[in-house]
Amino acid sequence: MTAVLALPEDFIQGVMRGDNPDLRLIVSGDRPLEPLLLLWVGQSASDILSAFQGGVYAVLELYEEDPPPGLTRDQVVLDINLRYIRLALGRGGLFHTEEVSATRALPIPLHYGLALLAYLALSAPIYSGSWLSFQRRLRCVGRGTARGYFGGVLAGGLALFLLLAPGLAGLGRGGILPLVGAALAMALYCSLFCGLCCLLTEGAAGCGTASFALALAFLALAFLALSATGMAALSLVLYQRRTDRREVEP
Repeated sequence: MTAVLALPEDFIQGVMRGDNPDLRLIVSGDRPLEPLLLLWVGQSASDILSAFQGGVYAVLELYEEDPPPGLTRDQVVLDINLRYIRLALGRGGLFHTEEVSATRALPIPLHYGLALLAYLALSAPIYSGSWLSFQRRLRCVGRGTARGYFGGVLAGGLALFLLLAPGLAGLGRGGILPLVGAALAMALYCSLFCGLCCLLTEGAAGCGTASFALALAFLALAFLALSATGMAALSLVLYQRRTDRREVEP
């Protein structure tokens, strides 16, 4: 037994009069979860009772303003309380139950497979120190920032596409073109992400830390177009700063 609800004498009559007599809920002290659930259920029942009592009093006020002939007040009190009791007992018909899956339209195995594949792709770096050194030389001869940055993103995206396409083909369902499109979009997004992590940090350890922290932030954000645009804008600024450095520091 989880709990005992002790009702006072004349409880129903007290509710009908509006006195709302106190109740006693006796629960076990070594099982705290059940009392919390019962408290929530009891509070919900109390809210329903308060709403019903408000309706009863509104009906009685209308009755007292213009009593219909042949209808006593006691009969009105009994009828309106019985009506609300029936509403309370049949309140399940007022709600629509809808099951919502945590993975939405995706099957659970496919969801976890895609998540693992995306994590592996997000952990792949793009830039290295030697590559950025070469880009600094190109900057010195007037090459623009955007061309170098997006060239690196496309090169990294191509490498990631070659890794992601077979994985998506093994996990996905449907035609070839949707799978290729999904792999391409995923590869470009992961390339943007990895480029940002590499530009924010100076080494592999820092890149791993940044990728983990940013992945959590983007998990909460969950807007791919917005986050991709933000990553590209921030990466362009960082890319220009890194390539504008002198190749040999004094």
